[in-house]
Amino acid sequence: MSNITDGGFTITRDKTSDSPGNGIGFKMRIWNGGGFEMRLSKTDVEYIRREAGRALKELKHEQDNR
Repeated sequence: MSNITDGGFTITRDKTSDSPGNGIGFKMRIWNGGGFEMRLSKTDVEYIRREAGRALKELKHEQDNR
């Protein structure tokens, strides 16, 4: 298992971060010894999702062309 799948990375809904200007709020936590926490918007989470999907498609394309 990796640090990510062992709970070292989470994105959770954070209603305290909601605001009319920034919209819906989330928190991203990365635990790598000391730990890191960052607030994200819904747009940020959607971007992370798109980038992860793009990276996985790229990997699949590489594997299919071996």
